[in-house]
Amino acid sequence: MHRLFADWYREASVTINPSQLEQRWAGIEEFASQKKNRLTRALQLIRIFYSMPGRSMELTEEYRDCYKKHDPSFPMRDNEFELQVLAGATLIHMIESWPDPTALHVALSLTCCSVQGLRPSPPIPDAIAIAKELIAARSLKLRSRGRLSSRSDPRPISSIDFGELQTNLEQGSLPTAAAPLVKLLQEFVSVAGEIVKSLRESALVAQLQQEEIDILWWVFSAWSKDLNEPFLGVGLPVLSLVVGKELGDLITVLPGPFGARAIISHILTDAVVARASKVPAAQNVAESHRAPLIMKKAIDAAPPEWRRRAYELIPEAFQDMLPVHLAFRLSGQETSQARTWAQRFSKMAALRPSLKIEPTELAFQCYQERLLIGVLVSMQA
Repeated sequence: MHRLFADWYREASVTINPSQLEQRWAGIEEFASQKKNRLTRALQLIRIFYSMPGRSMELTEEYRDCYKKHDPSFPMRDNEFELQVLAGATLIHMIESWPDPTALHVALSLTCCSVQGLRPSPPIPDAIAIAKELIAARSLKLRSRGRLSSRSDPRPISSIDFGELQTNLEQGSLPTAAAPLVKLLQEFVSVAGEIVKSLRESALVAQLQQEEIDILWWVFSAWSKDLNEPFLGVGLPVLSLVVGKELGDLITVLPGPFGARAIISHILTDAVVARASKVPAAQNVAESHRAPLIMKKAIDAAPPEWRRRAYELIPEAFQDMLPVHLAFRLSGQETSQARTWAQRFSKMAALRPSLKIEPTELAFQCYQERLLIGVLVSMQA
């Protein structure tokens, strides 16, 4: 049992006895231990955790059954809040016990759905904090110095007397030659394994270096690849969306660089400073960069064709977990009917499209959604 499990129940103001606590944890372990469709099941738990409208009723019932199996008194109706608590605890258990990359994908999905903390607070905030910690740790480890294990002197393949082995083979003494031959083959297999591992590590390092070079040139050029114009020529609301998307598209190895938020902030600040003819002082420039945007206005201001290209790859089954890209899609389907895209967005994403968000946070949300889209597309493939 997780050492904070009882604390999560207490903080959520849900009272159960120690025996029930043990039974609840047994249900968590049983659900998390199932290996079929792991990520899909975790995504459905995230919907339960945030009380999102798109949650699967079939999986919700299956999830309840896990607890009913261990505690016959577990309520099967009117227990949505406790299910949120249990979903949060289960997600933490998955993140901490599942192997990568699945644990990383769950952590990314969980943080992405929080919309940079703007979604109504779930009953276990620790779940989001733990997910962020795992992403940061993986990012730092991925790009740590000395990733490649090097050997100063190549170890000898074998100390076998090849002359004696040849004589035994020529004389037909196979039983005598068998032992050294097996040893030789085992050492060849071992060395071959080390070579394959080293080649994989080298390929990963080369991939990371290429990714970082691509990001460096993109930042240095200060030029939008999607819009084919300089960053300073794009208004801040639209630039926040464009920068987040384009940086996400440059990432080839999850979870991306540790300094992604700093990269985004640097680009947006530089673009604002470059347009500082309208701003009298550097302090005002910084303040204008931090001033919250209304998400709907930023979405509506983005070029319609750019929005259409941005949402092309979104798997419809999980579009509610990608609120910025869902807004791209719905705003592109705007009609003259009374029901606007903002109303449809509110119903599907359980978020207000008029929510206020800082430019850097909006860009980072769009960036994280691009990473998650890659995961979801790969999962469905």
